[in-house]
Amino acid sequence: MPKDLNDPKDDVSGVLARDNPLHGHAQALDPHADRRAWVAPLLSTLVTLPGALVALAYTMLAPMACDSCSDADSARFDTSFHPAFHGFLIGLVVPLGLLLASWGLPWQQRNAARRLVLALLAPGAVVLLAVLFTALVDWPW
Repeated sequence: MPKDLNDPKDDVSGVLARDNPLHGHAQALDPHADRRAWVAPLLSTLVTLPGALVALAYTMLAPMACDSCSDADSARFDTSFHPAFHGFLIGLVVPLGLLLASWGLPWQQRNAARRLVLALLAPGAVVLLAVLFTALVDWPW
């Protein structure tokens, strides 16, 4: 019986090529993969982390606002500052969680909108925490 030249079982290079996961673009690329999935989480990270650092510096420097206060004003400020500061520190978990969730979603087209929303909410959460901290502290002025 003549040998079939197109039979992949007889061709060693054909077997190796079929077994290679990188052989052919159809096997190597997921048709639903989002090639730009990293853009929104990266931009959000580049905005959120420095923003959180600036907000943290703002909250840590806030006690200097009451350096020249009277004893009554200082006591009122201290009683409101400590819970607000601890709440701010604990609240920083929210933007961090949003960032991690935006990075952790599977990089597929169906998650593009979710990833974008999570990436946009992270810096917004930092701003909201800073505003909430400012609102909770009983400032001396």
